[in-house]
Amino acid sequence: MKNKFKLFLTFNYSLIFSLNILLPIDISPDQITQMQIKAIQAQIKNKALSAPKNTTSERIAPEELVKLDYIGGESDVEILDKQAVNHFGYSFFNSKSRGIANNQPPPPGHTLGPGDEVIIEIWGDTQMRSSHIIDLYGKIYVDKIGQVQLAELNLKEIENKLLNKFQHVYSSLKGDQPSAHFDVSMGKLKSINVTIVGESSSIGIHAIHPFSTITTGLLQIGGVKQSGSLRDIQLIRNGEIHTRLDVYQYLLKGNKFDDIRLLDGDVLFIPIRSSSVSIKGEVVRDAVFEMLPDETIENLIQYAGGLTVRAKKIMHISRVKTMAEISELSSANESFLIDYLSSEDFILQDGDRIQVFSIIENVNEVYVYGQVKKPGEYVFDTKHDMFLLDVLGLAGGFNDTTYLKTIFLDKGEIIRNHSDAKYPEILDFNINRLLSGDKTQNLQLQNWDIVVIRQNPLFETPAKVSFLGEINMPGVYTLQKKDETLNEVLIRAKGLSPDAYKYGLHLNRNGKQVALDDFNIILHDSDVIMVPRHPGVVEVQGAVYQPRFIQFNNKKSLRDYIEGAGGFTTEANKFDITVVHANGEVEIKKLFRSPTIREGSTIIVQVNEIKDPFDTTRFVSNMASLITSIATIVLLFGL
Repeated sequence: MKNKFKLFLTFNYSLIFSLNILLPIDISPDQITQMQIKAIQAQIKNKALSAPKNTTSERIAPEELVKLDYIGGESDVEILDKQAVNHFGYSFFNSKSRGIANNQPPPPGHTLGPGDEVIIEIWGDTQMRSSHIIDLYGKIYVDKIGQVQLAELNLKEIENKLLNKFQHVYSSLKGDQPSAHFDVSMGKLKSINVTIVGESSSIGIHAIHPFSTITTGLLQIGGVKQSGSLRDIQLIRNGEIHTRLDVYQYLLKGNKFDDIRLLDGDVLFIPIRSSSVSIKGEVVRDAVFEMLPDETIENLIQYAGGLTVRAKKIMHISRVKTMAEISELSSANESFLIDYLSSEDFILQDGDRIQVFSIIENVNEVYVYGQVKKPGEYVFDTKHDMFLLDVLGLAGGFNDTTYLKTIFLDKGEIIRNHSDAKYPEILDFNINRLLSGDKTQNLQLQNWDIVVIRQNPLFETPAKVSFLGEINMPGVYTLQKKDETLNEVLIRAKGLSPDAYKYGLHLNRNGKQVALDDFNIILHDSDVIMVPRHPGVVEVQGAVYQPRFIQFNNKKSLRDYIEGAGGFTTEANKFDITVVHANGEVEIKKLFRSPTIREGSTIIVQVNEIKDPFDTTRFVSNMASLITSIATIVLLFGL
């Protein structure tokens, strides 16, 4: 019985120790109870099941000859929902443009008053210029004339009044042909005070240019808040609404009939915007518009600049119900589709969101691949019959007799898919007969046809290699046979020059150096052969104290070169040394054999792998966990 108990403990010790090493579990030994044993077993099972499994990559089906460029993944509603729109019209006002007012001409019949400047000029036999500010009583004082009342007179009336007075002083201004000329103009004008109330970013009393209209006044003041209405800006004069301005008429049609001039003491009231209706999609101008009562979807489309040519007639409307329409059992919103062509008088409500979808165009294309000058996709003519020669002409044609030699003229193919067949139909045609005028070979094409022109297997671009450096005749050489070797081409290049380092010859293929044993290697197209001069040095890299170039001496050994570089560092792995020779050959130092160092070689001393230090705390924790597990199993089975 004791032997069985020892065998049982030994088996469990080995099992738990193995699991603890392979699948470490962070369990505190003083927290294990008999009730936790099942949880421990489940945790071990879960960790084993969560080990990574090998996956196989999916293969692309050979039937996928053409990928169509249809956009997938999101519907029109999802795409349009992500597009943000701005409120229409507010950007026009919300940029201060105080320079606009100074350039405004005086309106017809404008009368002057206190604070305005009058400039008087006389030239000819009599010279005079003077400026005068109209005082609080509407008068100016002029030398030799005295006080003159000018208030509430327009510029023409002021000029006639002053001329009459100056003619009594200067005789040169009298008669049908006076010898002096007289003119009156306006100088600096006094500002008018206008009060802005309501949804403006600058409510209060503002001094603005006296020629300002409602729109230019708002531009000077700072505009309208987004919460304010642009459809019903009210001008209050003498306590009554004098006019109402619909800014949309001004911005969209240039209608300025209601954009009248402001007077001193006027009040501009900007009410809350009456509604917010958004439209986006296939319209010229995506925006949130303010709609007046009883305005229709046709009005909204006009405000948005009209529909684009890609717009669908079916439109989506999302509407939030009013409080009176919502009950505990009904939803708070509704969505529906309308046909715009038959619903132009559809009345919109505050909060409506309209989405104008775009039409999905058909893919009308044929494809030309293979030995043509311009392979790719070409438009398929849906109005007229399209034949093989039509698309081949677009792809470069056959009028180039030299290029024609590269084409396999015995057969071309049209690949055509059918809805009732899993595999495509292959239609063969003879290019020789097609070019000779055989109409039976000029097949009629269908949408999505794939035309394949094969390359002439007997006409290949010659393979070329490049010789650089210490070659008697460097340059590009054409391979004359399939298995021509490096040595054979070197003979054609008149061999190596006297300064060439034979053992340093580099052969680069596809951007990588080929390690050479001899010169009998078969060359491939685009190979590059570089022959250097004698380098005269050996390079030592890696875990040495002074990595450097050292002068080559055929009597020096590997150890001599390492000592010449300062010797091994404390991190160096003395048994892991790699020697890369100039021709690409690589040798590794063996235990009882060192590589022969050649001119131009590179010696690389590797660094010892850094190992984690022994963690005493973790070891003790694992041992305590192991002992606790064994004791728990003994208690569990009553041994």
